[in-house]
Amino acid sequence: MKRYSVLANGDKVVLATVTQPTEGNGITLDKLSGILSDNDVNIITRADSQGKVTTLTTSSTKAGSYRFKVTDKGDAYNELISPEVTYLCKHGNISQRDEVSGDRR
Repeated sequence: MKRYSVLANGDKVVLATVTQPTEGNGITLDKLSGILSDNDVNIITRADSQGKVTTLTTSSTKAGSYRFKVTDKGDAYNELISPEVTYLCKHGNISQRDEVSGDRR
């Protein structure tokens, strides 16, 4: 993990990097918890030219939390679970969701 909190201002930032064996088969991401959706956090994966190191970038304009699991496509037992990532609201210009109902404030 490169960061545990992200300013929800729409800017793309590196969230994490995942390193696989030389013959990596890629990864999948699955949401585990949090009030933000996959679309809200917009995590994009980009593997290096050899497919060994995958960089995860994220951007959001909504405040809230998100936790995910990374699974190796070549070995489903090879998993990483992220800590909860907090997307922070810059006061006054960002949509924030109510944790109980999911409604925007």
